[in-house]
Amino acid sequence: MGLGREYLPADEPQHIERAIRILKGKTAKDYQGGRILRGPHFKSNGLVRAEFTVEPGLPDELRVGLFKEPKTYNAWIRFSNAVDRVTPDFKEDLRGFAIKLFDVPGEKLLDDEKGTQDSVFFAHDTFFAADAQQFSDFFENLAAGRRRIRFFLTRPRNLLNPIIGQKVFPSPLEIRWFSAAPFLYGDRAVKLSINPLQSGGQVPENPSGDYLLNVMQSQLADGDAHFDFMVQFQTDANKMPIENLLIPWRESKSPFRKVASIKIPSQTFGSPEQNEFDETMSLNPWHCLPEHRPLGGINRARRDVMKALSDFRLDNNGIERREPTGKERF
Repeated sequence: MGLGREYLPADEPQHIERAIRILKGKTAKDYQGGRILRGPHFKSNGLVRAEFTVEPGLPDELRVGLFKEPKTYNAWIRFSNAVDRVTPDFKEDLRGFAIKLFDVPGEKLLDDEKGTQDSVFFAHDTFFAADAQQFSDFFENLAAGRRRIRFFLTRPRNLLNPIIGQKVFPSPLEIRWFSAAPFLYGDRAVKLSINPLQSGGQVPENPSGDYLLNVMQSQLADGDAHFDFMVQFQTDANKMPIENLLIPWRESKSPFRKVASIKIPSQTFGSPEQNEFDETMSLNPWHCLPEHRPLGGINRARRDVMKALSDFRLDNNGIERREPTGKERF
């Protein structure tokens, strides 16, 4: 196996098409002619304005694509619970972090947005499915009305990652976030991580079902939040695979290196208008420069599944797709 190389199974397109068909059918059934909301990562814990600043003085090997020159980009960040229904925040779940950058020059791999670059993260360094086939199998299991555990019973390695990753956190601003999936960084493969610079919070006693939103609103009313944006290079193609997201890339083999900073300035958020904008905004890691192309089967599935479900949701709700600008205020 070669560094940075993808290995596409011959039947992968069929599994991706199956996932799209299953998820569209499940969505239509769930909402039965009513307004269609998001599927996975249904519940938002807050949508906030942010600034993404590329580090000055990066060494040449890190000065690639988006990171070629020091620059600050406006951004929106969406925090979420991962499951496809409303759940109380005190229930263990895989949390999500999605960031959309604006005014990024250059041609993008997914052309329904011209000036954005998206990245999605989880509160764990691995995924619940290894590849597109397992991804499709999981949602077929759900669409058939079976409990999630049915999928995991015959896949113990898949079960381990959600067990470890499903946690209760004091605040979304104190979680370390991971891409789980790999991406190009020029001609090399990397994984991404976002490291919080604030810590020490405690889960509230008798927390409400929306405590992650409430805590973050309180924290951002009092001051800014800061994160380091980091990359981890693939250095061993066998022990750091691209096509199997069940296997973590060990930091002992390749440490993360800082390439940018994220600042979430002090703000208020959560108005009905902002929540509506949150609900209609589309996020896809293929909104990106070619130098940062998503790698591996799960990312190839995301490209098509996320686009298809976003189109399905907007079309059925009678909403015209409009590219956000990053200058929206509520």
